[in-house]
Amino acid sequence: MSPRHLKRNFFIRIILPTLLAFILFTITIFSFIMPAFEKHLLKGKQEKIRELTNATWSILNEYNIRHEQGELSLADARQKSIEMIKHIRYGEENKDYFWITDKHPNMIMHPYRPELNGKDLNDYTDPGGKKLFVAFVGTVKESGEGFVDYLWQWKDDSTKIVPKLSFVKEFKPWGWIIGTGIYIEDVKQEIGNLTGNLIYASLSILVLVGLILFYIGRQSFRIESERQLAEEGLRDSENRYRALVEASTDGLIMILEGAFVYANQALLDMLEYDTTADNLSLAEVLCKPGYDDTSGISFFKRLLNSGEFQKQFEGTLITKDDIKIDVLLYTSEINFGDKSGFTIIVKDISSVRKMSGEAGLDPVRFNTLINNINIGLFRSTPGKNGRIIAANAATVNIFGFDEKTELFDAKLKDLFHNRDELDVFFEKLKSGNELRNTALEIRKKDGSTSIVSISAVQVESDPGSEMYCDGIIEDITERIKLDEEKENLIVELQTSLKFLHQPLDHFLNQIVSCNMNTSIHKAAKIITRKKYSAALIQSDNGDFIGIVTDHDLRKRAVAEIWI
Repeated sequence: MSPRHLKRNFFIRIILPTLLAFILFTITIFSFIMPAFEKHLLKGKQEKIRELTNATWSILNEYNIRHEQGELSLADARQKSIEMIKHIRYGEENKDYFWITDKHPNMIMHPYRPELNGKDLNDYTDPGGKKLFVAFVGTVKESGEGFVDYLWQWKDDSTKIVPKLSFVKEFKPWGWIIGTGIYIEDVKQEIGNLTGNLIYASLSILVLVGLILFYIGRQSFRIESERQLAEEGLRDSENRYRALVEASTDGLIMILEGAFVYANQALLDMLEYDTTADNLSLAEVLCKPGYDDTSGISFFKRLLNSGEFQKQFEGTLITKDDIKIDVLLYTSEINFGDKSGFTIIVKDISSVRKMSGEAGLDPVRFNTLINNINIGLFRSTPGKNGRIIAANAATVNIFGFDEKTELFDAKLKDLFHNRDELDVFFEKLKSGNELRNTALEIRKKDGSTSIVSISAVQVESDPGSEMYCDGIIEDITERIKLDEEKENLIVELQTSLKFLHQPLDHFLNQIVSCNMNTSIHKAAKIITRKKYSAALIQSDNGDFIGIVTDHDLRKRAVAEIWI
């Protein structure tokens, strides 16, 4: 792509959406959030002056109560409440105040306009012509309290007239109206400060976004150059990967978009072909005509025609000399660029078939035998990163899987709970030791654990070929539990026997007794005081001759008396 087209695409895909997002953010702030904030701020200030007026109103109520109780005359109560309210101030500059009028209206008290005190306010108007004090009276007559807006001087500055919103409330016992207000200018000033801060923040964000976009632009050009270098490196890696695959002892096949594209030399050697893959039709090798009944050939035909595959498949392939060999096929889906397909690893398992024949059994009977015994048999590749590649049904059940393929897909390190123990296990195998009855903790499919006993040996299917681990596995969890229960039972029995051999004098309590001539009342007091339910009876010479119990006292003494 040319630098011009790269810049154009960069502007359309990155810069333009960023600018649109910033514009939308600014519009949202100033069209919706700021008006909502202003409304909320004004409502908060209204609630504030309402509560302050209610608190000041309580002063009038307090002095009225003192008057009603005879403590003060009406004139004294009014004068004291006026003097107290006159000096109340609040707000940031401590200049906001309260005033009092009656319902005529006449001014009772105004701290900043003393010239109005005692005057008739019926004709008093603000600079806008509104009779504000008459409006106060109308509001309290209608609902007892409320808000009124008008024009008034700025705090104690009579030369500055600004919009104001006041809250007024009636004090009915005296026919007074008390009120205070907020200046709309205060709200506008707070909104102005917030707006200025938002503008500065928005400009800062815009500058920051510009710097980020500039950085991204430079990085984009650098990344494009690096991408071209990466493509060259990818081609080099592909060649190295091909060399690595060629060195593998297992066969490898790659199928893309339903066509054979690659086979390594190990596969060709396995099938006894000495021609390189470039001069060989893999379809003719792996899908030989006239062999439709061969399982391996049928597998590849299904894979090519319908994409149907199994992760693991056991079948047969035909060599160049028409000899059938037993193979195990591991299939994985891949995406190579914009193409999809499969890779198949081919393992020759003819030696396993040969082993079953040497056992004196035909393959069917051999498989039936190993899949119906209770002890697990398995073969795995060595090391904790290896996998189990062959197993009977008992092994699958021990690990808690439903199908063999699930077990074969799992790595050994994920099947065993303690990986360090697994490392030690394979180190001993690698040194040529045959391990017998080694206890290891496994992790089942459902996450639970069990203890198993494993006996294993490292073998090679053919001289010079890949090494495997053949072994026997048995679940001994229940056996261990039984042994633990047996040990616990022995400990409990030993403890019990030790307890039974202790002398009785360790468990004797104080004997409660009384003479046979003791009265029933006194005997009952002795039993009660000692907190026992019975007492032994002694003869005059000190011998124990009987026992008296709570039951005896209730039934034979108390009950008989009252009945």
